[in-house]
Amino acid sequence: VASLLVHHFIESLLLQGIWDIDFDQELTSGKDSTFQGMANRFSILVHKHCKKNCNVKFYADKLNITPRKLTMLCTEVWNKTAKNAIIDIVVKESLRYIEHTDLSISQISYEMGFSDESNFRHFIKKHSGSNPIQYREKMRRAIQ
Repeated sequence: VASLLVHHFIESLLLQGIWDIDFDQELTSGKDSTFQGMANRFSILVHKHCKKNCNVKFYADKLNITPRKLTMLCTEVWNKTAKNAIIDIVVKESLRYIEHTDLSISQISYEMGFSDESNFRHFIKKHSGSNPIQYREKMRRAIQ
C-alpha cells in the first residue's frame, strides 16, 4: 500500500508540472515522429487539456495529423482508439481526484470539465463499476 501511495504522489506531482508548464509548442513540433513518440506527445497533451477538451480532432490538430491517423497510431501503440485513450485518461484523473482529495463529487465534476454532476456520476459508474462515493469509500477502506 505504501509503494502505491508513493507512486500516486509522484504521478500527481508530475501531472501538476505538466499542467503548470506551457510547453505545447514543444509537444506539437516534436521531432520524434515514431508512433510511440507521437503517442507519448498525445498522452501528455491529453493529460494537460482533458479538463477542457476531449475531442480527438483537437489533439490531432495540435499534433498536425488527422484524427484518423491519431486513432491509427493509438490503436497501433495501445490497442485502443484515440477516443478511448482520452476517456481512459479522464477516468484516471477523475478517480485520482475522488481518491486523493476531499473535494465534493460536485466540485470534482466541475474541475474535470463536466457541466452536469449527474453526467459525471454516470461516466464514473460506467468506466469504473462504482459510483464516485462508493469508489471513494472503497479506496479509503483499502488504505486503512
